[in-house]
Amino acid sequence: MDSNDELIDYLVAKDYIESEEIEEAFREVDRADFIDTEPYVDRPVRLVEDSTVSAPHMVAMMLELLEPRGKVLEMGSGSGYMLALLLQLSDQVTGVERIESLVEKSGRRVPEAEVVFGHEVPDREFDRLLFSFATTEQEVKEAINRTGAEIALAPVEEDGRQILKKFASDGVTKQGYVRFVPRKDGVRTE
Repeated sequence: MDSNDELIDYLVAKDYIESEEIEEAFREVDRADFIDTEPYVDRPVRLVEDSTVSAPHMVAMMLELLEPRGKVLEMGSGSGYMLALLLQLSDQVTGVERIESLVEKSGRRVPEAEVVFGHEVPDREFDRLLFSFATTEQEVKEAINRTGAEIALAPVEEDGRQILKKFASDGVTKQGYVRFVPRKDGVRTE
């Protein structure tokens, strides 16, 4: 694929993008603005250290499951690609990133979003919560309690594998096996 439109057409044809709102968001945000190498290939791209930009199909699936609205928090905001998409779908977006260089880059790329340098969930209210790294179910539940999020989505480490789980008022549902970078404590400065 050679353009953002070709990538979106592919994601729609494969049913990764189902809703009109999410398709519109993808058409507004060009992945090439966030990565330099093969931006329209449907695979993850390494940024720095263990940080990656998720494959477009995974980003689409996560957005469909998250049902973004209101105030959204993304833990592990990396390049800012997901933040930019979330801004198209919700009122206010905050990203938390532990790698200082990524905070600076994503802050420039997505100035409308708040990008926090750190690794802890803020003590503030959010409507939606997204983890873009593998974590534990306990950490997600603690984050929900801290933020009051109605829906949270996270790759959860379980029995040596990662399962994408959706946490909502009607319970926790498993969405399938995935592979994300693992959670790391502390911050990294350049």
